[in-house]
This record gives sequence, C-alpha cells and structure tokens, in this order.
Amino acid sequence: HTGQQLTRLTAHTRAVTAAAWHPDGHQLATTSADGSCIIWDPHTGQQLTRLTAHTDWVTAAAWHPDGHQLATTSRDGSCIIWDSHTGQQLTRLTAHTRAVTAAAWHPDGHQLAT
Repeated sequence: HTGQQLTRLTAHTRAVTAAAWHPDGHQLATTSADGSCIIWDPHTGQQLTRLTAHTDWVTAAAWHPDGHQLATTSRDGSCIIWDSHTGQQLTRLTAHTRAVTAAAWHPDGHQLAT
C-alpha cells in the first residue's frame, strides 16, 4: 500500500477507457479507444489475449462471475461476450442504437445489464 507502481501495461495505441479485474484477481482486462480489449497477467505485465471485433472505442469490460466469459461494450452500439480463455467471440448483442458505455453481470451469472 505504498502507491509504488508495480508494472506498466503499454500495448494499447490510444487512451485506456476502463479496467476490470478477473474475479480471481490473476488477470486484468483493459479497454481502449483503439478498439481493443486486452487481457493481461498484471503480475508480469504480459499480454495474454487481445480482443478485436468492435468497430469503435471499447468503453468497458465486465467479467462473468465464473471468470470464463468477458463482456465488452463499445461506442459502435454493441456488446460482445467473449470466451476469456480462447478469445473467441461467443455472442454479439446489438439492441442498442447508440454507444454502450457499461456492462454488469448479475451475481448469479444468468443476466447481463448494459
């Protein structure tokens, strides 16, 4: 709790818009105006996966309570649910007509609010 910087994560090419810890604390997802979401090992600074399917800024990320899925939201009006282990896009939600700026899973994992 010293305020000392532990590592630096530098793979995004534009501003970082959000960060979300994995439920077990061993991974970190960051979103960016470069249109990507990166999953990191925050202890080593190693990039584990880069998720790139949005066509505009990625605005937020939310881990499913079991840690196996990650939802990302974007200014392109979509929310994408990813398999966080493989980086595969599972579902693209497109009900919004404007930017989607937040997502939150219900604690039981059966519902996602955007």
